Amino acid sequence: MLRTLIAFSLLIAGQAAVAAQWSLGGVMESRMQKEVNPDYVDLKNTGGIFAKVRFWPLAVVLEAAQQERDSGSGGLKVRSETTSAAVWGRYEFRDPEKWSPFAGLGYGMYFDKVTSSFAGERDSRSGRRAFMGVGGGITKTVWKMVLIELEARVASIQQRNDPLISALVRAGVQF
Repeated sequence: MLRTLIAFSLLIAGQAAVAAQWSLGGVMESRMQKEVNPDYVDLKNTGGIFAKVRFWPLAVVLEAAQQERDSGSGGLKVRSETTSAAVWGRYEFRDPEKWSPFAGLGYGMYFDKVTSSFAGERDSRSGRRAFMGVGGGITKTVWKMVLIELEARVASIQQRNDPLISALVRAGVQF
């Protein structure tokens, strides 16, 4: 009985893998986020990469991005680097050959490193912050191989009081 169940599970998984549509490409994210001064909101743009597997009507999107920023005043120099990795699961409401709305949930991590230097002294610190979010948007496959998506998200980030609001544009190749 157990062997039959395992064989049946492998058969279903194999058929799902064959029926899956895979996409790879780039993503541009624009974020509205508060800086150190809570009265100031800044727009940040970050590029990244994504991989998507679709078992319509479900899809899973993996994303990765790198952001670097240098600032300073006088002899003080600060460099911050953030690498993000996330997985988003979503439900696509219509056939992806048409413009299809979708809703999604995601989880990921920010890996931060901040290096400061002043008067010959240097300090480097690193940490990580988890985030969870919800999003929604539209997706379309053009010419059966070009994927175009627009998405809006709201995410709650560990150690941050305000939500992160972002808009994304994704373009990639589907195979």
